[in-house]
Amino acid sequence: TRSYSERRARVLTPREKDILRLIRNGRLSKEIAADLNISVNTVSRHRQNILGKLSVGNSIEAVNAAVSMGLL
Repeated sequence: TRSYSERRARVLTPREKDILRLIRNGRLSKEIAADLNISVNTVSRHRQNILGKLSVGNSIEAVNAAVSMGLL
């Protein structure tokens, strides 16, 4: 069985962590899309998935939750 810390580390995908780091750095969705060479719709879907997985209501809460969980 995986340890709690191993499971916690897998809460977000590597791409979701990339996006959350860029959000933390103040990047807008369209800038993130350009940085990662993906569509704005894909960024929006990742954002929604992140909020759901971390059970938070907005991107600031998501960044704070991820930092407190040791994900970023």
